[in-house]
Amino acid sequence: MRGDWGVFEGQVFDAYDPAVHVIPDLDGGSLKGRWIIEGWDFGRGERAETAVVWIAVDEDWVEPIAVFHDAGFRNLYPAQIAPKVKLIRSRYGIKEMTCVGDPAGAQRGASGNYFEEYAKHGIFIGPCRVNHKNATRLEDRDTPLANLLA
Repeated sequence: MRGDWGVFEGQVFDAYDPAVHVIPDLDGGSLKGRWIIEGWDFGRGERAETAVVWIAVDEDWVEPIAVFHDAGFRNLYPAQIAPKVKLIRSRYGIKEMTCVGDPAGAQRGASGNYFEEYAKHGIFIGPCRVNHKNATRLEDRDTPLANLLA
């Protein structure tokens, strides 16, 4: 894949072009036959934002990978974010997915780590590239996609 894949805080991809990179909206019906990945980046601190993205992958690798929804939650705790995420899942009819998050979410805070906090509210997130007993690892589900996203 072409592009600048360097990583740094506050990174923005300036090569983004909606005419090239945006496909028509997906709805719950058009998600049938697609593997759903829910990705989490946990916000820490007073002004931090937790971001969640939903990605649809065609099981046959014919259609392009599609980000069909994203959400940001600023200054909210897991107990407040979990019901909002469940509502988004229900709008799309998502019942089964692979749910992965930033491995830094395993760092312990005052009330536990993020994986434990969300599990208390019925959202089971596995850290990317780290085995977790409550969630499917991306590498275990689909090696080609894991290699593509690595």
